[in-house]
Amino acid sequence: ALARSLNKIFSWSTTSFSCRQQIPISTAGAITNLIPRFNGDIYYDLCSTNDCRVEKWSAKDNTTHIVMSTPDNCQGLFVDYYDTIYCSLYGFHQVIRRFVNQSINATEIVAGNGTAG
Repeated sequence: ALARSLNKIFSWSTTSFSCRQQIPISTAGAITNLIPRFNGDIYYDLCSTNDCRVEKWSAKDNTTHIVMSTPDNCQGLFVDYYDTIYCSLYGFHQVIRRFVNQSINATEIVAGNGTAG
């Protein structure tokens, strides 16, 4: 669960009503998507003035890393089984993706040509 006023994400296990983890968000900004993963990792997008990105909080080592920079906030965010990130950019009329497990920090357009329709 996201607590915007506290700049924290709260995590619970599926078998408990007690909060398992409080994850601080590094900077203030607008989070529009929050994706928990089966291994406990959490992906979320964070967008402040001229700085939009997708971050991953790792349950394994309790750290946060930027995993994708984006030109705008993600209107839709999806992470598949192989940790490939898909981000829908409404204003750009595109969907971009990034393979998180690759060493190259590059995104590619997988849908859309920059015009509506």
